[in-house]
Amino acid sequence: MKKLFFLTFLFSILLSCSEDNADNSITIPLFFEKYDGVVWENENDNQGTQTHQFIFNNTEPKSFTMYDLDIQLPPGECYPNPILPEYELLESENSFQLTYYMDFSPEIVAPVPLSYIMTVSNDGNSLLFQRTTDLSPEVYEPTPDEYYLRTSLENPCPN
Repeated sequence: MKKLFFLTFLFSILLSCSEDNADNSITIPLFFEKYDGVVWENENDNQGTQTHQFIFNNTEPKSFTMYDLDIQLPPGECYPNPILPEYELLESENSFQLTYYMDFSPEIVAPVPLSYIMTVSNDGNSLLFQRTTDLSPEVYEPTPDEYYLRTSLENPCPN
């Protein structure tokens, strides 16, 4: 009788534990979901005079848009960068890496991977933008890292 009581008790505990786990699942948002619509601004970046903003969009297709306020691109224009199906996107809560393949010159036969890596830190207030490639500096000049700050600005590039 004690064994039957013990097995019934053990079965009820196992059953209640499995139900609790299903109800308490935690969903961590990925980068584009977490930072959807946030405007990040970089003032006086590596060229010394350029000011631009990044805005991330979580709707399909996911994208990031650059909005230029100064001189490198025509001022006040939005440049959306949709993440196309042929791109490789690795996304976590506070970073993503986007890799695509480019043909650079007739001397380089195979397409070469070019990656954008964006990482948020400082409790969601700082963004680091990096570019990486397998090409030598003679073929593709390395671009310095860029740093952005989170703003409370409205998206200047509505869809």
